[in-house]
Amino acid sequence: MDKFQLLSKIKNYRSRASFKLLQIDRKFNFLKFTYSIVDLCCAPGGWLQICRKKSHPDTLILGIDIVKISFLHNIFFLKKNILYNKTVDLIKMKFPFIFFETVLHDGSPNLGTNKNLDYYNQVL
Repeated sequence: MDKFQLLSKIKNYRSRASFKLLQIDRKFNFLKFTYSIVDLCCAPGGWLQICRKKSHPDTLILGIDIVKISFLHNIFFLKKNILYNKTVDLIKMKFPFIFFETVLHDGSPNLGTNKNLDYYNQVL
């Protein structure tokens, strides 16, 4: 277990990646100035936790992932695939007057099923 894994357990963050977003926000100080955030590929929800902690209480926060995450207070979640147009249509329907000022994405493609295909997809 590395330092950030241990710290995430102590601070009750869902992932060690929470510290990556904290570091970015320390440098650019953007979370407290945004009123709508969408986190794509948000599972397990560590970045959503940081967004809620660092942003204004009225900030709309939406997480989207194909993997269901457990409930986070005052955060919207959609279990959908961001690659489908119908997901975009659903977001527009559920949040018709929202322009998401901040878009976060720390996802990666599903790898490991075929090394040659994985390599090819990463190189493109």
